Amino acid sequence: MRNWRIISTIAAVVFAAIAGILVWKYLNSADTRAEKNKHLVTVLVAKGQIARGTLFDQALADKLFVSKEIPKDSLPPDVLTQQTDNQLLSIYKGKVANSVIFTGTPIVSDEFVQASQLISTVSGAIPSGKEAITVSLDQTHAVGGFVTPGDHVNMLLNFPVIDSSGGSSSHKATAFMLAGVKVLAVGSSTVLPQTPTGTNTATVTATGATTTTQPQSQPSSLITLQVSPREAEQIVQATDIGTVWLTLDPPDFSPGAFKNPSEIVDEINLFNQTMPELQKRALNFLQDPPPPSDLP
Repeated sequence: MRNWRIISTIAAVVFAAIAGILVWKYLNSADTRAEKNKHLVTVLVAKGQIARGTLFDQALADKLFVSKEIPKDSLPPDVLTQQTDNQLLSIYKGKVANSVIFTGTPIVSDEFVQASQLISTVSGAIPSGKEAITVSLDQTHAVGGFVTPGDHVNMLLNFPVIDSSGGSSSHKATAFMLAGVKVLAVGSSTVLPQTPTGTNTATVTATGATTTTQPQSQPSSLITLQVSPREAEQIVQATDIGTVWLTLDPPDFSPGAFKNPSEIVDEINLFNQTMPELQKRALNFLQDPPPPSDLP
């Protein structure tokens, strides 16, 4: 009987070992299949930040590109795949970066253009359907002066509330008005490279700089924004009736994911609490609602 128990125990251990090996082989095979299904593609990515106007030849010589394997389904169109230096130069020699390329970003073919194609004026940098408008804000209202050209900001408005009779009121409210607005310029600093002092026109054109006319010095309190015509109207109205504040967005901020507060903030709901006065107003509204013409 004792021998039978020993044999059973040994058999169980052997079967468990075999099962473990089979499971390991299955999982390893699944990982291999999953890796193959990724369809990894070797592409060029930026080793470090590449400045706008950088010559492709120089970037290649300085080894500003590195090869990296990335799943095909996560790559942008027209990405540069791994090629020899001579093959790349046969296509991109003499071309310059038309915008800043950030570290780790896959290189896309249309990011390098002829120097003559670089935008030469602020107006040329504005996309079709957009406008440029300038607001004057001190550092307190403009994120402590940390806003720089190329950043994106949100705009809040603190404004007086008009009472039901149409008269003015000491009651004020605050709300986000615009999200993800691009900053074109802060004072005289713009998203466009400036002409180096003492550089002649021919050299400037060849190196991809954009203008031979230096703008007059402007105070850093003047912030120029890229907006739609409707947003320009909102900003003009906002600066006339209240106080504008800016908040600075992180690089990965998506205006499409921005959600406005569920309600405008005022002294009644400032602390995110249900207060008797708010309940009283709601009750009064239900009992004696304003005429339809007064409703928003």
